[in-house]
Amino acid sequence: MDAQGYRAQTAANDIALKMAQAYISLLRDKELMELADSNLNTHIKLLDQIEKRTAAGMGNQVEVDQAKARLALAQANFATAKNNYFDARSAFHRVLGRAPDETLIKPKFHYPLPKTLEEATNTALIDHPTMQSANADIIESKMQFKTANRPNYPRIDLEVQKTFDENTGGYKGKNENFQAMIRLRYNLYNGGKDSARLTQTARQYQQATEIRNNTRRQAIENLRYAWNAHKYITEQLEFNNQHIKLTFQTLSGYRKQFSLGRRSLLDLLNTENEYVNALRTLITNESDQLIAKYRILAATGHLMNALDIDYPFIQILDEENGIQ
Repeated sequence: MDAQGYRAQTAANDIALKMAQAYISLLRDKELMELADSNLNTHIKLLDQIEKRTAAGMGNQVEVDQAKARLALAQANFATAKNNYFDARSAFHRVLGRAPDETLIKPKFHYPLPKTLEEATNTALIDHPTMQSANADIIESKMQFKTANRPNYPRIDLEVQKTFDENTGGYKGKNENFQAMIRLRYNLYNGGKDSARLTQTARQYQQATEIRNNTRRQAIENLRYAWNAHKYITEQLEFNNQHIKLTFQTLSGYRKQFSLGRRSLLDLLNTENEYVNALRTLITNESDQLIAKYRILAATGHLMNALDIDYPFIQILDEENGIQ
């Protein structure tokens, strides 16, 4: 019962993580779609500006063609972003069982995480339901081994019997009989069945132990993946923000210089593209960082408690007899 209960907790923990990942991915793809839409509008305005400059004799057809090419690329990117967003909605529907709400709120992660990887590992090995299930399986197999060894010991029974008979065997009157005995039974040979059962349970115990060891390695591996993702993505975000800030300053300067004829259209388009790519990377990294935090909670076995989700065990109700 313990092993099955912990397996139920493991399934609930995995579903909660999938739900968090699906929701965060949906938010990410929505932001990327909005960014692609904004980039498309920027290129539409830029093309209109170039065409007016060309009509006034301040530009040339090459710049118009170049602006149209970038506009076509922006349109393709927007279509791709929309496709990814609706794929994310479908993935969300598959996990949750219904379509997402129109208003999506980005979650604020305020749950405490372990301070070190060592602390997180120790927590996972103790609290994760998969580990607890594996440990329960070992205890179960150990008890099975002890039970299988039972036929090798003698069995002693104290048997007490008394009969109250009357008018039996052709004789009138009462006939009472009392007997007490100690009965000893010893299994000398059972065709090898008991020894085979003992060998089987011993191997099951070894198998359960190896499964526990493998589960331990997998738990540590999953935790380290999540921990490293959180650690290094956090470092990347600092540089991403610097990149965005400096690129935006460059882009603002290029826009002013282009309007004065001191910058080429290619310089402006390349800087616009670099700025959009930087924003796209920032959105993706922020999403990955948030998912990594939830993965750490799931890897330590604390995700359900952190989200304050109740998962009572399912009880089968016999409606006819009113029995659970």
